[in-house]
Amino acid sequence: MKRKLLFSFFVLFTVFYSNAQVIDIMGQGVHGKVSATLELTNVDNIDHVDAVAVSKGLYATPPFDGVLFDNNNNNDQASVWSAVDEHNSTDNDVSVGYYSRSFNNLTDKDINATINIKDYIHSFYVYVYRDIPDAQYISFSNLKTSFIFHNGSSDPVEYDIPINTAPSARDILVKIPITELDDTERMMVIDIDAGSVSKQIIETTWGAGMDNSFLLGEYVLENVPGDITNVKVSIYSPNPNIGEANGDSFIVGGVIVNVDKVYDGCTLTQGYWKNHSECPRNGKGPERDDTWDLVGDNAELTTFFESNQNYCQVFDTNSGKGGKYYILAHQYMAAELNILNNADPTSIMETFNKATHFLTMYSPSDVDGVKGLEDQCVALGEILDRYNNGRIGPGHCDDVNTISNLLNVDEENSVERNVEIYPNPVTVFGRIHFTPVQSAETTIEVFNILGQKVSVLYNEYTMGGVPVSVDYDTKHMNKGIHFIHIRNGSSTVTKKLSISK
Repeated sequence: MKRKLLFSFFVLFTVFYSNAQVIDIMGQGVHGKVSATLELTNVDNIDHVDAVAVSKGLYATPPFDGVLFDNNNNNDQASVWSAVDEHNSTDNDVSVGYYSRSFNNLTDKDINATINIKDYIHSFYVYVYRDIPDAQYISFSNLKTSFIFHNGSSDPVEYDIPINTAPSARDILVKIPITELDDTERMMVIDIDAGSVSKQIIETTWGAGMDNSFLLGEYVLENVPGDITNVKVSIYSPNPNIGEANGDSFIVGGVIVNVDKVYDGCTLTQGYWKNHSECPRNGKGPERDDTWDLVGDNAELTTFFESNQNYCQVFDTNSGKGGKYYILAHQYMAAELNILNNADPTSIMETFNKATHFLTMYSPSDVDGVKGLEDQCVALGEILDRYNNGRIGPGHCDDVNTISNLLNVDEENSVERNVEIYPNPVTVFGRIHFTPVQSAETTIEVFNILGQKVSVLYNEYTMGGVPVSVDYDTKHMNKGIHFIHIRNGSSTVTKKLSISK
């Protein structure tokens, strides 16, 4: 998480991959206007904002005096002009591109565009990068900006966006910012593929008046398998010269893919994260955990809020000598890393947010000796400690591993090997099919990842060699990893089940 932000210009790369926690996008058509304003919400959780104003110039000369600013941030500085990737454009007198600028230190919720060549600026939009630990989705993107004109089905503009994997199926939302260039009707064809799940969209835009010169296309793919690692998007403007419809021209501002978040992690203590880091250890100790990279570049040397110390220095400060500030700081750092390691934070998110606000407000010297502030540190730290040690939340990793061993998850060591559970992942209704090996009492139980029994699906006497099918529903079970444990007399087997709601 960034602690200090600086102003900088922003240039969209021809191909730019991003793995931010959340990327929002908002925009509007501005053709014919001399200025436009976008009002941001939830400014406190913004990491940075990238603003874009899409333009069309004449005779290969870009428009001038396009300025992007917020009300308190270097308004007099010009924005950066960049040409876009052109596809099958036959008009050499036209140049298309965009003004762009990055705002890394927002002091105002409004981003403004002042356009002095009003006839050639068509849309204005912003990518809002947010740090939201309890967000229900993760964003991935390829922000290649392209001018598309009659490229046809044989030459589409293609995007390949890597995404994370998950233990169960999830929904994927694809967002594409699209800009009109004049008021004639046009058509585009969008193909989206995520493994076995695909969708084709035909967008026909937008008619006279140019009120809709900016379109944010949003397309959902449902139940995408968790092992899919890439989403592929191709876009083309039909070419009438080869017998296709008249697609005409438009600008695509890239692709954002929002993937439903599936928590599959467990928690570890502050001692683990300290020992598995680059904090000074004279080259000795356990291997560094790569989760540290998600904190940021040179993560362990990142300044921790208002402490004037980096993460390593905070970890090395004993709470008995440094003050009760460090009780909270140690548990907060461990919780932050556990959340980044995909351990479900639902049970402590309110506490984590309160702790974030507290640490933003106070330094160790502010807290030391002030009873009310010290008491807050202890109270918040105790809740985060319970999460890190597995007493609340998804469970400590050692406990989860112990449960897995006790339940014989390794089916090669079990007597039963003919169990079928489908579908898996399951959403609402599922079926378990098996053949008992003994004539005996048979039970089917469901355990969560903490080893707690959440349901008994079956408890009857069965005959050896006679197949059994059991239907069940998940309405009383939470989303996530579970274990189906079948006991048939002295024979047992355990299968992993993913519940995706």
